[in-house]
Parts: sequence; structure tokens; C-alpha cells
Amino acid sequence: MSKTNALRGEISKFQQTSLEFIPEAWERLQEYIRACPHHRMEDWQMLQNFYEGLKPMSKGHVDAAAGGAFLSLTIENAMTLIERMVANQSWGEGRNTQKACIP
Repeated sequence: MSKTNALRGEISKFQQTSLEFIPEAWERLQEYIRACPHHRMEDWQMLQNFYEGLKPMSKGHVDAAAGGAFLSLTIENAMTLIERMVANQSWGEGRNTQKACIP
């Protein structure tokens, strides 16, 4: 039971670390959620905890991607937006690791 409570705490008090980008922070939250399937939290609560736990610059990126206030989106649109941001940033990371060919 204490493991469940600890994971529930990690979900409800989620904080982005200073070295994490949005996709890494989202994946870490998803890992907590998968490890604690009986967390008894609604999707809107998890999205709000994620957003509130982001660093100010990341919040700005999420709000800009939302076209305004992220928390004003529907749950479905908010999840879609975050998943799209994660997918797009992950695609860019793979491209950035390739070295340029200079003839």
C-alpha cells in the first residue's frame, strides 16, 4: 500500500526537473501512471498536475501550442496536444543527433 501511496504522490505533486524537456517530463509522468494503475485520479487532474508541475518556459511552450491557455482545452484536445508535442520533439531529437555531411 505504501508503494501505491508513494506513486500517487509522485503523480499528484509532479514537477518537471531542470534537465527535462517536455517529452521527457511527460514520459516520466506516464511511467508513474503505468506503475500505479489504481491511482484513482481523473484524466483532468493528471493533465492539470502535469501542466502545473512544468517549468515556466515549458508552460509557455504548451500554452503557445494550445493557442492560448492550455487548461482551457478539453481533456481530449489537451491529451492530443501533449502527445503531438512529444511526437514532434522526439522526431526532431533524432534529426539533431545526426552529423551534417560537408563535402
